[in-house]
Amino acid sequence: MKKITLLLGVLFLFAGISTAQDCPDGNAGNTSVRFTGLGKLYMEWGTNAQASQVYSNLTIGANPLAGIVLNGTANGTGAAINNFQILDEDLTNPSGNQFRIRSDDTPLFANGGTFTGTITYTFQNGTTLVCSFADGVLPITLSEFSAKPASKSVMINWRTTAELNNDYMAVERSADGRTFQEIGRQLGAGYSVSLQEYKLEDTNPARGTNYYRLRQVDFDGTESYSHIVQTSFDGKSHNGQLDIYPTAITGSDELTVDLSAFSAGDIQLEIYNMNGQLVQEYQSYGSEKIVLPVTDFEKGFYVLKVADGYHTAIGRFMKVH
Repeated sequence: MKKITLLLGVLFLFAGISTAQDCPDGNAGNTSVRFTGLGKLYMEWGTNAQASQVYSNLTIGANPLAGIVLNGTANGTGAAINNFQILDEDLTNPSGNQFRIRSDDTPLFANGGTFTGTITYTFQNGTTLVCSFADGVLPITLSEFSAKPASKSVMINWRTTAELNNDYMAVERSADGRTFQEIGRQLGAGYSVSLQEYKLEDTNPARGTNYYRLRQVDFDGTESYSHIVQTSFDGKSHNGQLDIYPTAITGSDELTVDLSAFSAGDIQLEIYNMNGQLVQEYQSYGSEKIVLPVTDFEKGFYVLKVADGYHTAIGRFMKVH
């Protein structure tokens, strides 16, 4: 079983929680969920903030629908864990970047080892986070996941820094943040410890807020889900026109380019003179705008071409002196 986890960036969940809840990641690949020799269960996150965010938003108390439910196997003992509910008296506050289950002298299971299975976290806003582990590890790691409106579509970009047994990733969209439908998929790298980049274009987003998540599927068919990201789409076409300023450069040696209509991935910028000769080229990744130096440009008219692999836009400006 594998699970996508987010290490970098701030994403947004619906229904009032401002930052995303992260699965225990064990400091980027180390054992995330483990049993000590006394049988206590440790869940470890990469940062203190991640652990505190999950803990503070859990639904835990007298309610029998506990905020944390375990299903799986305690590796080392082979003991089965079926719908084991973590109650308030079992849980301790985060200590650094981890918090513990059964921190008193009562062991959860007899011996130490790791955990294979799923942990389901239920939060106060009614959302859930399902984290799947194999020997206590989350082997598929997201370093970025974003959705950004383009001229007539929404661009979804994501990066992974580690993949294990990753068959493919499907992008799912929702209009309300609850009911999702697949809109496309990308093949995974299978087994990788290097940076992998993916993107997908949603050519039919709804006007207003669109919610997106990734459904990651292993070669054995096991599925897990990423966090939810959202973006607003106004349905307006930019007709291939580029927003740049100033268009007549007199006392400044800089040209500002608005990139908000492009995807959050790699963006290529090229400047040509009126003879069609390439004068300068630049590259941007994920920026809303970029400032280009034009100090050494001669007087005259220039054409700026911007492309992100899906869309191309043209802008024109003049260097006066």
